[in-house]
Amino acid sequence: MNNQITYQRSVDGKLGRFDPTKNPQQFDKTHPYYPFISRAETRLQDHRKPEDVPAFLVWDSSPFPQEGLGCLSPDFYTALMDHIWRLQTQIREIALDEATNSWLNFRSSQPQKLNAHNWGEEMTFDRMVDNLSQLQRWIKELDVWIRMGNLLRSHPRDSQLRLPSTDSPTVDESLVGVWVNGMEEADVAWLWQRGVPIFIAHEVKGGRDEPSAITTQRTSDSLLFTDWQDNKTCHEWIGLARRSRIRVDEEGEDKWIARSGDEDKSALRLWRSSSIASIENFPGLDTRVATEEAPLPGMNRYEPKQPDSKVISEDRVPWIIPPKVVDPNSKGQWGWFVEDVDAEDNSCLRYVGKSARKDLDLKDWPYVYFDRSRKRRIHLHTEIIAQPGLSHNLDIFGFPGPKLRSYKDALMIKRAVASYWVYKKENPACEHIRLEANNPELDTLPKLHPEASPPRQEPAPISPIPYSRPVYVVQDEDEELDFGEPTPSPILRPQELPPVRTPSPSMEETPTDTAILAMNTPEDIQMEDDSASTSGSQKRKRRSSSTSFTINHVTISEDLIESWLPALSMRSRPLELPLAYYVC
Repeated sequence: MNNQITYQRSVDGKLGRFDPTKNPQQFDKTHPYYPFISRAETRLQDHRKPEDVPAFLVWDSSPFPQEGLGCLSPDFYTALMDHIWRLQTQIREIALDEATNSWLNFRSSQPQKLNAHNWGEEMTFDRMVDNLSQLQRWIKELDVWIRMGNLLRSHPRDSQLRLPSTDSPTVDESLVGVWVNGMEEADVAWLWQRGVPIFIAHEVKGGRDEPSAITTQRTSDSLLFTDWQDNKTCHEWIGLARRSRIRVDEEGEDKWIARSGDEDKSALRLWRSSSIASIENFPGLDTRVATEEAPLPGMNRYEPKQPDSKVISEDRVPWIIPPKVVDPNSKGQWGWFVEDVDAEDNSCLRYVGKSARKDLDLKDWPYVYFDRSRKRRIHLHTEIIAQPGLSHNLDIFGFPGPKLRSYKDALMIKRAVASYWVYKKENPACEHIRLEANNPELDTLPKLHPEASPPRQEPAPISPIPYSRPVYVVQDEDEELDFGEPTPSPILRPQELPPVRTPSPSMEETPTDTAILAMNTPEDIQMEDDSASTSGSQKRKRRSSSTSFTINHVTISEDLIESWLPALSMRSRPLELPLAYYVC
């Protein structure tokens, strides 16, 4: 459709929805660097590159406004040329590096230089928009070509790279991205590893929103997620319409629908082995409602058995082992089963007798599968969804049968054993009879999604230990207190205490194990003899009305003590100061 829409120049010179510098496009082999284009900031306060600056911000009007002329801002032109010069200095190193040749035709995709313009002459605003937008687009393409070239130099393209073996990186949301329908898987995996946003068109197959590389068709149940979903009348009408001869008017010709049959199916075949075509690595929206039925005695024997599987790798989906390719028995005739809805509103397979087959319109069941072991011809409304563990050739080895109830009568009363394995063809090729599938390559099995680890618990904050204030008990003044061996301890003072001036020490000092506290009084109280003192005990005497005392040669006056009282009064229990100790 890109070629059918006539280009109309916009006010800013952009190409609208088909502008690769603004929106993601289908992958273009001639311009493989388009996915690395950065989205331009649109706010005025954001920092912009020269190639992202709008034309109206760098337009200098002529001094004669009536003529409607102007020119490009000289300062912006200087910045633009400087940016171009810096980019061109990197081209030679990229073009000469052999690693950049790993991507086919990358070197030849270098943007070609544009025709020169005289940016100093006066011109109309429309002409400047056209010329400037063309130059800015070339600069942007050259910038991303250099960016992709540097990435190829550090990470050359690997033709063996596959998406199942590629870890999911963090996507760079600043890049435009690309629609990858029809691309080679190695190219997609390389772009995916570089953090390029990946988009893919898909279709809905039956009730499951499956990835696809053909087109975007949505044929899911229109009543789903509505109040009409559980309406019995609607389901009865739907079942009646499926069994009746009601048809859509096909006489009118629709050219768009008619052209859909001519679409290229090569892209679908290309993605068959890709992890994008699996549910594990590219989960689709499952619109089918899983209903749990109450198990009935003896009914499990009618259900389809689970296929055999084998674990090839711990981080991969188990491989579903297909049985040997069998040739249907020549005796007996093929039984016909069509998809229908039973009385319990469950999808099922209804048996169709010989006389009723002529009234069937097979357009309602376009997908046909064959159970060769039970000789059943199964007609379905939608295609069977291939499970992730199926890595063999489905056209040869087939896949598990549909998980539907099977009835062996037209009234859908008697149950029949469900089909275990089905094929797309009625009879296998001669060279495929009794053929067994080999163990698949590891890359053909999708990766298992790692289980979400429990959130890391933050360490619990350490609760503060409640501080218990010491309880001071006033002892009798004459009581003898035994403190054990005397040890020096610092005196805790609040920050508000005024500094105490320390006098110069005396010439002679007598070293002692404990601090000697001397007390001066006006009455010159006599101290008792030192021989009466002991190392493990001290006595406390009442201090008479003193005006000053000395501790370790520091004189503390009564005025200084009075200045301490406001700070000391802030404590829950003021200290009993001053206390005078002397050596007995």
